Amino acid sequence: MAYEDAITALTTGGVQMYSLNTGQTVQSVTKLNLATLQAALDGLYNRLATLNARVYGTGRVNVRPDW
Repeated sequence: MAYEDAITALTTGGVQMYSLNTGQTVQSVTKLNLATLQAALDGLYNRLATLNARVYGTGRVNVRPDW
């Protein structure tokens, strides 16, 4: 995944700038963008978990009578 590669490259070694190619756009990111990249990646993982729960029924639902 492009976001994971960018975060790994920026946090390990001496890389100061990384060219992020998402398939739709190409942009340069720096270590200052790490918080934004991590937030975007977390959002994608949350969205994936939600969609998996909807498709495969891995979510939990508590049903109680309303009386």
